[in-house]
Amino acid sequence: MIASRTLSIRSEILQNEISLLLADLYVQKGDNQKALAIISGLITRDPDQSLAYKVLEGMYANRWQELMDLGDEYTAQNQPKVGKLFKLTALYNLGRYQEIVNQYEPLPEELKDSVQAKLILAQSYIKVGQQKRSADLVKSINAENIKDAGMFAALADYYVDVGEDTIARKLAMEGINTDETVIDNYLILYRSYEGEDEVKARVWLFEYLLKSIHGTAQAIDELFAAGTSLAKKIRQSVITCPLSRWSQNDKSSAHSSAQ
Repeated sequence: MIASRTLSIRSEILQNEISLLLADLYVQKGDNQKALAIISGLITRDPDQSLAYKVLEGMYANRWQELMDLGDEYTAQNQPKVGKLFKLTALYNLGRYQEIVNQYEPLPEELKDSVQAKLILAQSYIKVGQQKRSADLVKSINAENIKDAGMFAALADYYVDVGEDTIARKLAMEGINTDETVIDNYLILYRSYEGEDEVKARVWLFEYLLKSIHGTAQAIDELFAAGTSLAKKIRQSVITCPLSRWSQNDKSSAHSSAQ
């Protein structure tokens, strides 16, 4: 039963990713209407699809007022979930945090279970100095219901920002287990160890760079620039890393060289 549910979730995620790749292609061709049709349809079914918001923000970067007006249009057209999430996204990027608190406290019925909406409101609370309300709202998020690796990263990012690194690491690992290609979770793990454990921080930074299509050369340069002593420490950490790319033979030889 669990395996069947997991397969169903992964199939749904894959279908959504294909749809959003198509939306991104429409954006590149200048056909924003077709892109918006895909994005709004996906958000209507599931408001917590991180890639949808990345495509949307790419479309409206530095044109947030247009996105806010578009949100009002969707709401007027009886699509309040899409409309209010569009407007929330625009208001946050405009830095209008108090306005978010005034308009979205409490969250409207159609957004009460949305992780995306809760995180935007929670971050807005912090911006206006209401840390307790922010913490209480985030505690109401049930991570077991999250299906999107990017949403795990967004929630983990919140916990890193408030100094709850242990919780952040657990959430980031859940994100990696959900979809290891979403590289934001590796960056969260790097940030969670930065200043606490240099070796682990570098391990996760390398994982982040290696997962990036442009980052392999940077990761290799960083490794050699670190020097032999630190490289050995990093190698020892990678041996126990759950995402290690090394074979068992590599691990054995590394143990021998480290002794």
